[in-house]
Amino acid sequence: MAQQTQVARVVARYERWLQRWPTAAALAQAAPAEVLAKWVGLGYKRRALRLREAAAIVVRDGWPRDAAGLRRLPGVGPYTAAAVASFAFGERVAAVDTNVRRVAQRIGAGRRASCCPRAATRTQTRPRWSSARGCAARVRRPARAAPPLPGVRRAAG
Repeated sequence: MAQQTQVARVVARYERWLQRWPTAAALAQAAPAEVLAKWVGLGYKRRALRLREAAAIVVRDGWPRDAAGLRRLPGVGPYTAAAVASFAFGERVAAVDTNVRRVAQRIGAGRRASCCPRAATRTQTRPRWSSARGCAARVRRPARAAPPLPGVRRAAG
């Protein structure tokens, strides 16, 4: 629910959701139309449907106990699976998001960092940065500070 909505705006909705469906079994048995009706205003509808599908799998198979198992649940991506497995199960797995990939790529001097195999290559990101630079050129630029980590390259531009 808080994926693209501020937590403060979600809390009351989350509490009502848990009152209506207090267990994975209750959610798994709910009609998709009812789940969607309760999700209105919380972003992409498919997230609600994937949550319901994941609940059905959990009821049938039990809760996964590692990142690989979490990743097999509908709607759970690599970042979420790694973050949950790391905090909930103590699994030694890195939760790598786009920001971490970018830093690792810069440390690796533009090459794909070994910890982030899905990081975009420089040729894949160059067109996006070129168009972003055009927009940024119209904005007043702040003074440049030293990089936060020794040996870390600055982003081009």
